[in-house]
Amino acid sequence: GVTGSVMADTSFGALRVDGAGNSFVCHNQSGEIAVRATSPKVTKLVARTSFNHIAVELPANVNRLISARTTFGDVTSDFPMTVSGSGSDIALEDQSGSISIRRIAE
Repeated sequence: GVTGSVMADTSFGALRVDGAGNSFVCHNQSGEIAVRATSPKVTKLVARTSFNHIAVELPANVNRLISARTTFGDVTSDFPMTVSGSGSDIALEDQSGSISIRRIAE
């Protein structure tokens, strides 16, 4: 898995990232985004897509401000989230897909 920062940008294929890095920035125009951040020290996670699912897995002990927004989809989270989105360390945006934020099973 990744141990440094990740910046990934694609248009149509699935984008999957797994690792202990501290920063993940993922943009995908029409494909799925899946991020598994294994370190509780993750300081930034941004994921944006327009027409597919965003799936994020985080350690149970992560302590970050999380926001998730979709226009036509559902948001499910194992963690508390903020409504405003401003100042969030973890910001997830989707136009026409669902967003899930799950704890990594121990």
